[in-house]
Amino acid sequence: MKIVVTGANGFVGTALCTRLLKDGHQVTALTRRLSQSPSYGVTWVKGDMLSFGPWQTWLAGQEIVIHLAAVAHQVRSRGDQSAMTNECQSVNRDATLALAKLASASGVRRFIYVSTIGVNGTCSGQQPFTEMSPALPQDGYAVSKYQAECGLSDFVERCAMELVIVRPPLVYGTNAPGNFSRLMRLIARGIPLPLAAVDNRRSLIAVENLVDFLQLCSVHSAAAGECFLVSDGKDISTPELVRQLASGMKRPACLVWVPLPLLRVASRLTGLERVYSGLCGTLQIDASKAERLLGWRPAVSFEAAIRSVGEEYLKASAVFESTISENSVDK
Repeated sequence: MKIVVTGANGFVGTALCTRLLKDGHQVTALTRRLSQSPSYGVTWVKGDMLSFGPWQTWLAGQEIVIHLAAVAHQVRSRGDQSAMTNECQSVNRDATLALAKLASASGVRRFIYVSTIGVNGTCSGQQPFTEMSPALPQDGYAVSKYQAECGLSDFVERCAMELVIVRPPLVYGTNAPGNFSRLMRLIARGIPLPLAAVDNRRSLIAVENLVDFLQLCSVHSAAAGECFLVSDGKDISTPELVRQLASGMKRPACLVWVPLPLLRVASRLTGLERVYSGLCGTLQIDASKAERLLGWRPAVSFEAAIRSVGEEYLKASAVFESTISENSVDK
């Protein structure tokens, strides 16, 4: 198939383009900046989500759009939250709807929108989230994603283009950005983490499993018009996640017991409530619809994926340190 991927230079986008090419699809990558080491076989198109430039020309003749590009939530001061919310709405909501309209006008058959489990909230409570759970977005990023979902759903009712919505939880991998990357750095450096008292359950998804599911959504007829929650199928506590990553890195898991009420207060005083929620809260997903409707199961087990992440991170760190050492000697 002829497939367009937005956000193709990102963590998920890079893995997705590689997978689609492997499966024999023709891939056009829409991105703000051209890759310095572009995937062989990908057609790269430079453009900005707020000023599409020549993108409409490149959408002509395409069959599928997989829309990954977005402004991610960033930890900012309270005074900057309004600017963050406005930026999220401009890119994640308004530009997404504009792209969908261009895609429909260009004859694109299916629009796959990668949203976020944050649309359902930051804590699942006693029952895992399902596709029937109410939308309870808690921050500007999740709100903008939900608004885009609603706008897309309304739009496709008036046109022939099909819509698929995917809400993944935290996506992990060796090159994962954000809090997961910071957590790996802390573990690799042996820095004590005050998380031993945490007794939560969180659903995650390996980048390999997410791109496998997105590829399936591109070709499976039953995916049209559906919303899916997907995960690795195994829920894990934050301390166990640290142990698994540390094991892959061949490092000890330096977990320190700190009472949760104290951590909660500290997060409020420092404006890191979102980080606290991500590390200490429970967020579980019931991904059974994907298996029931599409026959999908995770391609890689959680245990294999998470240990591989630790091992690959260790190798990458060793190469980086060796390069720094060689440059120092040369000087």
